[in-house]
Amino acid sequence: MERMLIMDKRNNIEYFIFDLDGTLYDESKNLLESTKKTIKQLQKENKNIIIATGRPYYMNYKLMEDLNIKHPVVAGNGSMIYDPITKKIPFFQAIDKAIAKELINFLEDNKIDFLAYDINGMRGNNFTNPRWFEFMIYQHIKEDNPYRWKYEEGSLKEISDQFNFAKLLIITQNVPQEKIDSLLTIANKFNKFIYTVSSQSGVIDIMPIGISKGKTLVKLAEISNIDLSKAIAFGDADNDISMLQSVKIPVAMGNATNSVKAIAKYIADTNNNDGIAKMIKELGLINE
Repeated sequence: MERMLIMDKRNNIEYFIFDLDGTLYDESKNLLESTKKTIKQLQKENKNIIIATGRPYYMNYKLMEDLNIKHPVVAGNGSMIYDPITKKIPFFQAIDKAIAKELINFLEDNKIDFLAYDINGMRGNNFTNPRWFEFMIYQHIKEDNPYRWKYEEGSLKEISDQFNFAKLLIITQNVPQEKIDSLLTIANKFNKFIYTVSSQSGVIDIMPIGISKGKTLVKLAEISNIDLSKAIAFGDADNDISMLQSVKIPVAMGNATNSVKAIAKYIADTNNNDGIAKMIKELGLINE
């Protein structure tokens, strides 16, 4: 093990790429103090911090400010890139409007809770009041929150073609399995154009085909001259697999799915137990 650690230290890792939910964030969606300290120390050592998340970029304003993120963010599972310096979106890919409309009609007819990510904001329908909406949305979009984002609720059946939705997030917490199965059957009908992936427990993401964290990370690397052979990435969910496969050192969190752990070079402690800080220290990638 010691020899392996020395070898990894000599790899001269310059880029540190992090998923958010289940990885950089603990289960309460907060940054552990050990994680903050590690990120700040890496930045002092002129290392590059890159965020690759299933969240749309506008959910991450506070994080980008708190961690002084300078590199473009891979957001929406790779459906968008956001540059925090220029405030521009150099890349955005949406689901075909006709397909999005059919999916949204089914979701609304069957009262399935969902969110739809547009380029500038989020639409949603909360039918069964899962905890997700209060925990992830409502508490963050209050008028007194300077980091709030645009969010609206209400039927999209008649107006969905007015939007370009990069991702549909299905919240399955209170939904009968037979309805989820029917939704997946409809999605599979369009499998040349969309696919489904799990980004968190109790959540299904519907994405444009050919879009993933990994593919967009490679695109960002080409645009920004990032050498992914000098990169380490941390993730926990199945939507992180393509990202982990794109870098020199893939790390699965201790709370990761088995499929993520299977392709990782290392397995860290959990996101609740200082997994990020411990692994970076263990690999000798930070000065103590």
